[in-house]
Amino acid sequence: MIKIKFIKTASFNILKKEDLEGAVSIALFASNFSEVKFEYKALAPNWKIHDKFKKKILSEKKFIIAYKEQLDELNPDSVAEHLNLLTAGEEPILMCHCSKTEFCHRHLTADWLQNKLGVYIEEFGSSEYIRKDGYLIKKEEPSLFEKKN
Repeated sequence: MIKIKFIKTASFNILKKEDLEGAVSIALFASNFSEVKFEYKALAPNWKIHDKFKKKILSEKKFIIAYKEQLDELNPDSVAEHLNLLTAGEEPILMCHCSKTEFCHRHLTADWLQNKLGVYIEEFGSSEYIRKDGYLIKKEEPSLFEKKN
């Protein structure tokens, strides 16, 4: 089995400034960027989940549960192998339409892959951020003046 040692995530908007050879769309809808040569639709939320979330029938919490159930139908080792083969040795960068700090399935996907494969996945150019419940949030640096318990 091939496991990916390095992988990142990003919004399609980064392509306005960067040329990313390993850009892989995990969006339900196609990007408008010709630089995105690869798609991996199995990591896109299925239409039912997407539609219910957009119509506010599903809360973020219920979206997370439904999407994780969808991801758990996949074999993470096979996903990693497919991404590696798809990008032919380039670092896979899982991309979608959402901005960096919006609630987004790519952050849930990254968490899923990290937990299943034991790899670290960061947002492209944003190493000072961490993922939490579908969001990318800035890491809090401890203050020198905080009391330690």
